[in-house]
Amino acid sequence: SVRAVAGRLLVSVPVSIVLGFVMSNLSSQTSMDSATARAEASAESAAVRINDFVAERRAQIRSIAQDNVDELVASDLNSRLVAYYQAQSTFDGIQLYDRSGKLLATSEPGLVLTPTPTGLTFANSLSVETLGPVVRSGPAGLDWILTAPIAGADSKPQGVVVANVNVAVLGRLLNPYGLDVSTVSDQEMHLINAQHLLLYSSSWGVAKDADLIVPKGALTLAAEGPIFEPAMKGGAGATQMVDYRHHQVFAGYEPIPDLGWVVVASPDQANALAPVADHEVVPCRLQGH
Repeated sequence: SVRAVAGRLLVSVPVSIVLGFVMSNLSSQTSMDSATARAEASAESAAVRINDFVAERRAQIRSIAQDNVDELVASDLNSRLVAYYQAQSTFDGIQLYDRSGKLLATSEPGLVLTPTPTGLTFANSLSVETLGPVVRSGPAGLDWILTAPIAGADSKPQGVVVANVNVAVLGRLLNPYGLDVSTVSDQEMHLINAQHLLLYSSSWGVAKDADLIVPKGALTLAAEGPIFEPAMKGGAGATQMVDYRHHQVFAGYEPIPDLGWVVVASPDQANALAPVADHEVVPCRLQGH
């Protein structure tokens, strides 16, 4: 009968609405958990790539030092250094100093690199490998200096190799596929330094030169300071926040203690929850909205 049908509808429609909201909430939580897990995994993966890259550059400059043991007085010292420099692409400049701090060879005329990037003495650079922070150089340049001592068979210092890493390579290292072209559009990734400044953002793409990222905000834009300290003290994690772009995001973060950096991967909440929002249309229609 009509009354029976109406009675069943009065029961079934509210139940359908409730079930719709329950399923919507479950879908929303699942999407949030998935976005957060993906962000954490992306940050961790980028940190591994950056650590591996730095280890390779340390090995590379260490090899240069070994090749120049007992060779710092050779007449072809500068020409050999220039040839080596031109055959590689990760360093923006290389120089050789003797044990008194005198410049002996340079990859290009007029190049100015410091053999003491950590702020310690030259004697320290003569005895151990050093790696300085990324710092501004001139109006639009960036320096990321590492050094390696040149020591003879008797372990006595002979000089120092100084190299300036091309900071623009960070764009490729933040790319999950390690390509020279950015391939991820639904998730931004960036690096925060110890001063809580933005060092590099994947939204800038993969730049060929460090001079191209300074105008975009490298070492001038304030990043997420509240994430930095917990990451350094407590390790990797995730949170919901408003990022430096003023976007609501699910942020996964991973510290790189040796560099004093934190990697942050941050998919926008709106994009992550878009499929759930589409499904919420159904219960809303059942209510007559």
